[in-house]
Amino acid sequence: GGDTRHIQDLCFGVLEEEVRQGRTPQLVVLLVGINDLKFYMSKPWWGGNPGPSAFRQRLKNLIDSIHRLAPDCTIVLPAFPTQMFHKNSPMNIFPFNFIMDR
Repeated sequence: GGDTRHIQDLCFGVLEEEVRQGRTPQLVVLLVGINDLKFYMSKPWWGGNPGPSAFRQRLKNLIDSIHRLAPDCTIVLPAFPTQMFHKNSPMNIFPFNFIMDR
């Protein structure tokens, strides 16, 4: 796994190759967000952290890139639970909505 940058850099070539060989995908599933969250939590907001708006822009760029290659492709972004965590989960310390861009 990786953040949205790594997914674009490391996996987009696979999609390009599939399209070149005439196997344009009808569906792409993007599991993103958790590694981006870890990145944002590891850096203070005042110390160079680009914030959630940068995640939104990178995700938009990735989706736009997919649609340029496969205009009719459906892109699925499965939702992760953001409220229910195990009582010992470190996520209970910093809830997701604390860093969500509203």
